[in-house]
Amino acid sequence: DLFEIPKWLKNDLALDNIYIKLEGQAPSESFKDRGMPVAISDALRLKRQHPELSIIGISCASTGDTSASAAIYSGYVRDKLDCVVIVPEEKVSDAQLFQAMAHGAKVRVISHPDGFDGCMKIIQEFTKSHPEYILVNSKNDMRVVGQESIGLEILQDLYWEVPDWISIPVGNGGNLTALLNSMRRAKEFGLINRLPGIIVGQTAAADTLVRWSESDYKTYEPGKFKDTVASAMNINDPVSFPRIKTFIDEFSIFFFRSQEEDILKTWGQFTRSGANICPQGAVALDAVMQAREKNIIKKDDVVVSISTASSIKFTDAGI
Repeated sequence: DLFEIPKWLKNDLALDNIYIKLEGQAPSESFKDRGMPVAISDALRLKRQHPELSIIGISCASTGDTSASAAIYSGYVRDKLDCVVIVPEEKVSDAQLFQAMAHGAKVRVISHPDGFDGCMKIIQEFTKSHPEYILVNSKNDMRVVGQESIGLEILQDLYWEVPDWISIPVGNGGNLTALLNSMRRAKEFGLINRLPGIIVGQTAAADTLVRWSESDYKTYEPGKFKDTVASAMNINDPVSFPRIKTFIDEFSIFFFRSQEEDILKTWGQFTRSGANICPQGAVALDAVMQAREKNIIKKDDVVVSISTASSIKFTDAGI
């Protein structure tokens, strides 16, 4: 659903038309539930149509939300698919770790100096040597296709009027890829007559795409792992980067980084307005405010900011 910011906060922000796309209302309380059932349905199709592949399960690396979603949806078809997930040690919240374990996934906690990026390399090596397990990270095309529904729902909720700006927090890049692709498709199919501007938010701890934009899209250099309160987007080498760079000339995209103190301040500011948003959602909103301060976003522009999960997953950080 679109959450309209209350008038008192709009006045504080000098923004007349700002909404939050709340993705934390899904079964596992994050946007990962958009693409995961599509990816798992496709794994079931492959298992059924290609018995020679000997498919027995799905697997993923995760900063917390992907593993929760993979566990909950594979749990429904536990008689057909096993689920193996790996997460970086002490880099996912207890609530997210509980979700994966409670829904029956085989959870492996990995101590790796590169955090999620190291876990991602391990799971890719695992699925390469164990093709009986389908990788369901956002490298999986079906995951991205399912996530396109977020952008389409935004358009539908606005009665097919294109917002001036959509702001999105970016970690591994699958959600950004899906958003851009959904907008492109909607325009090609004649559902909309123009493309929205895109605001990309990243943490200062994991700002690879911001630095890439600052190099005029010439230098892509993954950073080194550092802790951030926005743990679900703490990814320095987005696997969807090859897809993202194909869209740069087609959209008007602005990239912003958020410092830790600004993420916490923004998170508190918006949750006090009744919005059930996560730290990652706060990054996207902080990017909106930075763009407003630079007058990229005008006072009467229609802005939709995406929050990827429920705040309840990050209570320790919030407290």
